Amino acid sequence: MKPYLILVSIIAIFTGCKLVDEKLQEGSRDTIKTIDTIYISHQPDTQEKDNKTVAVVEYNADGTLIHATQYMTYPYTQMEKSEFDFWIEPDKEMLPHILDGFTLGHAEKNFVYGNNWPKYYAMYVDKEGHPQFPKDKDFYVNFVSSIEYDGTLPSQIRVVPGLDDDRGWALNGYEEKFAYQDEQVTTYQWRHVMSERFLARMQEDMNSKQRTGNNSTSKIQAQPAITKSSFHDISFAYEGTNLVSLNDDNRIYRFYYEEDRLVKAEYYINDVLRHHRIYHYRANGLKDKTVIFNINNEPEYTIEYQYTFH
Repeated sequence: MKPYLILVSIIAIFTGCKLVDEKLQEGSRDTIKTIDTIYISHQPDTQEKDNKTVAVVEYNADGTLIHATQYMTYPYTQMEKSEFDFWIEPDKEMLPHILDGFTLGHAEKNFVYGNNWPKYYAMYVDKEGHPQFPKDKDFYVNFVSSIEYDGTLPSQIRVVPGLDDDRGWALNGYEEKFAYQDEQVTTYQWRHVMSERFLARMQEDMNSKQRTGNNSTSKIQAQPAITKSSFHDISFAYEGTNLVSLNDDNRIYRFYYEEDRLVKAEYYINDVLRHHRIYHYRANGLKDKTVIFNINNEPEYTIEYQYTFH
């Protein structure tokens, strides 16, 4: 072979390898094989956490999820491997937002399942049992779930100890309520509910204690009735289909978008900004990293996203 042909062949091989490598590096959301999120420290007192894995996700070639595993969560001080338990196949575009180990509260449900997430939550409860009382956990008593619907969306979910099992008289149940606008959840309420038998026995016990004493004829003082706990209220606000704020008691999350893509999240306690995070993306739209800033507006750490592709 002539020297110039050898040179051309070498250039062609090198160029071809480079093109293949760039293709693998760029990839696309449809061809993702794995996502690894990695902690990168920006502070001198967190260097021991540097380059540790936060979460790993793996997909089949057809795009379906194989597993999503969490290894660390805030404050990232120890490795505790756990599997994400999803109600349905999570949104592939939005799933990376919950892989940085720093919770977004109930807003994570909006990102992973959509703004009508109670629909899929109710389906999960009906099929698998309530997350507060999973079927595969031994509570020594059967819990019974009931779901009320407003059209296709659940308006109330209630789970209580089975009335046919006297062992459950002292166990608490759980009650949740939902409100919507344009089929997007706007209010989520939850509370613990004590069984009626538990309330009755507690009231009887209180009355009994009042009857005992040195003077059996002494006047019995009226006792306040035992009531159920108050609802805990969480509210959601939207601009179009984008969740822009979540109010959870004294805690508020605010979200900002550019062309419907989430670019910033803020977290407030008692109206004081505690931290915020900035989301960065690659040219192909895949999430590249999350930079978390502390209360002093200093970069505390970064969560980098590393991909492989089918």
